[in-house]
Amino acid sequence: MRTTAKARGMGDDLRRALVGIEAKTAAKVGAGWWDLREGPDGKVVSMQRKRKRILGEKGRDACYHVMSRTVGGEVFFDDVEKEALRKLIWKMARFSMVKVVTYAVMGNHFHVLAVVPDAEKTLEKFRQPGGEKLLLKHISCLYSLDAVQILENQLQTLRKRGEEKARKEIIERLLARMCDVSRFVNEVKVRFTRWYNRRHERKGTLWMERFKSVLIGSDAAMRSVALYIDLNPVRARLVDDPVNYRWCGWAEAEAGGSRRARRGICKAVHCAVDSWERGDGTARKLYREALAFVIAREARVGDRQGSTNDSALTRHLMRRTRYFSDSLVIGTRGFVEDAFRRYAGSFSDKRKTLASRIRVPDKRGRLQDENHFTMKNLVKDVWG
Repeated sequence: MRTTAKARGMGDDLRRALVGIEAKTAAKVGAGWWDLREGPDGKVVSMQRKRKRILGEKGRDACYHVMSRTVGGEVFFDDVEKEALRKLIWKMARFSMVKVVTYAVMGNHFHVLAVVPDAEKTLEKFRQPGGEKLLLKHISCLYSLDAVQILENQLQTLRKRGEEKARKEIIERLLARMCDVSRFVNEVKVRFTRWYNRRHERKGTLWMERFKSVLIGSDAAMRSVALYIDLNPVRARLVDDPVNYRWCGWAEAEAGGSRRARRGICKAVHCAVDSWERGDGTARKLYREALAFVIAREARVGDRQGSTNDSALTRHLMRRTRYFSDSLVIGTRGFVEDAFRRYAGSFSDKRKTLASRIRVPDKRGRLQDENHFTMKNLVKDVWG
């Protein structure tokens, strides 16, 4: 993967700085990850948080664009910190069983486009006979051997005592951290904050409010958001081509040769996820050409104006937009309307339009595109 001169010169310093990110979590760090908490009545207190964001339909995989910014956007990451956050995103995605499509780690914020599998179907194997062994093996991607051994011993002790309810509660608390977009992003942010604060000898919060998320409901919308994310460093004028920016999914796939990043790009353009590694260059070609089209189009003088009847959102992807961060849901009309009905109680009962078309940047109309309806009818400062 191509790097900046500063990053190339880090060597041992970079490796030392990232020890805390790459190390497995020890048993003594947050040892209560499996301990039970009981209320005054002796019953186990549920640790599940109430969800308030728009989530995918139960029983189906869901795709989300998530982003989070540092406090006031005033904390800026250096190259080592960007690398640490990049590694942590992948590390927590593996533990959480989340499939990263692409990402971009910028100076004061990050984006991740990820597919979160249906929890019930995905986690069923851990609840079946032999599932406990599979679970212990799985969490070893995050926890040290000592921590995993302590957990295994505790589960065995509870089984011998006949305390099956307590044993299952421990397992369920672990499973609750998987296949969940909120838990995935929160763990990335919390772990990175600890590492960052130690590095800078600081205290307190690092991130501004809760992270934003948009539920993606069409293949075309997933592709558009993926391109938008990888174009972040170009919009910020850091590079002319995202392949030259180390901390984005396209650079990791194309320049870095990463198998996991290449699988994400294949997903973004709706090719078989293993097609790139099998030598099929279709996904690479489609994605590279789409990026090149947007960049070249932006470079042409006066070519930002688009026809209201143009069905392609691609032509506008070099513009900053709130549609990909504040619209709650983006996808086909049917997908957006179904999501609205599931969360109707969160909206005014006077609302009549459930799905809105995207406004074009020149404000003279809306895109006639059947794959990019939004739940929020954004009006103010929609395009940058």
